[in-house]
Amino acid sequence: MLLSLIGLVAASIGTAVSVPQIVRLIRSSHADGVSYPTALLGVLMAGTWLAYGLASRDPAQIVANVPGLIGMVVVAVLVARRTSASRLWSALTVAGWIGIAGAAYALGGPLALGFSATVISIVRQAPQLIMVLQPGPLDGLAPTSYLLAIGSAVLWSVYGLGTAQPPVYGTALTTVAISLVVLMRTLRSDPVPAAAPA
Repeated sequence: MLLSLIGLVAASIGTAVSVPQIVRLIRSSHADGVSYPTALLGVLMAGTWLAYGLASRDPAQIVANVPGLIGMVVVAVLVARRTSASRLWSALTVAGWIGIAGAAYALGGPLALGFSATVISIVRQAPQLIMVLQPGPLDGLAPTSYLLAIGSAVLWSVYGLGTAQPPVYGTALTTVAISLVVLMRTLRSDPVPAAAPA
């Protein structure tokens, strides 16, 4: 009962992670500091975790990843509109990942699909981590999204350990570490100076 509640609270927080980023992207005409590959991989990540939740009949995963997938799609679309993202590359990436995730499930069932979700979750974070470690403006990033991600990931860690789901707690612990780095770098970033009036 308590673990189910922890999973549902983690899911609730997790569904809110993309909201501050969506708001920031809607209010801004640019996406400085936001990685499009991370946004696209976020779509694949949420879709794979949703498939894992359905395959393993885990209500917390389903509750988290239906709205999570919707939020990630909105973020990816907004970032794509503000950058020079290739639609062909995006379509090929999605198609390739669907094949990989489908093969993982066919060969190893829900556990293999869960490990596929772990891989895409960790890989998803790499482009954003690399981007924030380089010099440049980061004012397109929403720090609140990373605070929510950390809170959700801590709860997912507890849930994953308590339910003996290595893909869940492995991903969650990695997310805590990477999100802390991104958050700290974002908070230390100097805002881009406003352009002088013409």
